[in-house]
Amino acid sequence: MCRQVVIAMKHIASMKLVHGDLAVRNLLVTSNFDVKLCSASLCVDAFSAEYIVHRRRPLPLRWAAPETVIQPTIQATAAADVWAFGVVVWELFTPHCPLPLADRSDADVLVMLELLASGSGSSKCPLVCPVNCPEPVWDIARRCMVRLPASRPSFSEILSDLDDMNFLDDSQV
Repeated sequence: MCRQVVIAMKHIASMKLVHGDLAVRNLLVTSNFDVKLCSASLCVDAFSAEYIVHRRRPLPLRWAAPETVIQPTIQATAAADVWAFGVVVWELFTPHCPLPLADRSDADVLVMLELLASGSGSSKCPLVCPVNCPEPVWDIARRCMVRLPASRPSFSEILSDLDDMNFLDDSQV
C-alpha cells in the first residue's frame, strides 16, 4: 500500500501540485487492496478532531511538517507532503491506527514542531517504528521526517527505494 500511495503522490508532484493533507484518513482501499488517494476530510466533518486552527487556517497538526507551523503564509509543498507520507507509513503499520503522537496534547505537538523547525528541538524522528514495519520501510519514513525540507527525499526517490526492496507484491508495503 505504501508503494501505491507513493505512485499517486509522485504523479501529483510531477504535475507541480501538492496534496496538502496526506494521511490514512484520506486513503480509500478497495476489496483488492488497491489504494485510492482522496481528500474526504475536506468533504465531511468526521475528522475535525484531527485539525487545529493555527494562524487562522485548519492544520492537520500531527501530519504537519515543522516548517508549516512556523511560517504563517507557507502553502503546502511537496516536501511537506513527503513529511506526511512518513506519518502515513507509521499509520499503515500501527495496529488499530491511533492518532499519531496520541500521548501528547495538541499544544505539546505544536511546541515540538516549532522547536524542530527552529533547529533547537530534538532532530530525532518524532514517531517510533511500529512493530510490524519492516526496518527498510521505516528507514524511508524516518528520512521523510527530517527537519530540513531540502533533505527529504522526493516521491520519485521513495518509489525507487521501495522498488529496490523486491517485496513480492504491493500488499507487503
